[in-house]
Amino acid sequence: MSSLRGGIDLHTHSTASDGTDTPGALIAKAASLGLSTIALTDHDTISGVSEADAAAKEHSIELIPGVELSIEDGDIRRFHLLSYFFDVNNPALTSTLEGVRRWRSDRNALMLERAQAEGIDLTFEEVLDEAGEGATVIGRPHFAAALVKKGLASSINDAFDKYLKTDRPLHVAKPSLTLKAAAELLHAAGGITILAHPGLIRWAQPAELAVYIKDLKNAGLLDGIECYYFRYDDAQTEFFLGLAHENSLLVSGGSDYHGGNKPDVPLGSVHHGSSLSPSILDPLREASRLLR
Repeated sequence: MSSLRGGIDLHTHSTASDGTDTPGALIAKAASLGLSTIALTDHDTISGVSEADAAAKEHSIELIPGVELSIEDGDIRRFHLLSYFFDVNNPALTSTLEGVRRWRSDRNALMLERAQAEGIDLTFEEVLDEAGEGATVIGRPHFAAALVKKGLASSINDAFDKYLKTDRPLHVAKPSLTLKAAAELLHAAGGITILAHPGLIRWAQPAELAVYIKDLKNAGLLDGIECYYFRYDDAQTEFFLGLAHENSLLVSGGSDYHGGNKPDVPLGSVHHGSSLSPSILDPLREASRLLR
């Protein structure tokens, strides 16, 4: 039987990046479901944290400041890195994220140029309308939603398949931080580093990924693994829990909730329809405390 009451979800997105709930609405929904703790982990931005924090106080729910960064480590190793408990006012962190926002803006302009070259009459205003008020990170899901509205795709997934995936007409590589730069930046701000949804990584087989994760841990670049995730099957969950144990890595987990942009992913549904136990937070908090 599924259970959310009193539980936590450490991977969620709002309209500050590519979710469809405002930060405040996300927190209100979490409270209505009975969750005790939520981490806001928007892509490459922490601009939604202030609104979410105010809502969390209003609804008596704990907010953990988080972020999900796009990372590149060599030619093919591209993945996402979650972080929690950092100082949201850290100057180096806020400056770097602003730089990422500018890179994304340049990418969006190139995507619009490609749309015009393909004979698609798509404007930035139409894309921005899909992002909604308060969005500071405009990305492919917003392009996808605009394409759906124009009748050029039947769904968000269809828009990605036709236009936005790698090697599709509108695809432009996303700007990413190197792993070393991101880990050093986050650690200096008191944030722990967690490999996001490693079960979705396709550039390495499980045995290769296990070696890579061990190397990252030994290099001091990785603190933990997202071992619980909405899309994992039991075998994946057990595999990553084993890796975490073998390498003395922290264990994290989340739904990867995006609202209407991932309508099949319910808020708080992390493992078998349930949220995570709050006990998972204690080691994460302690690891962050030791960085300060």
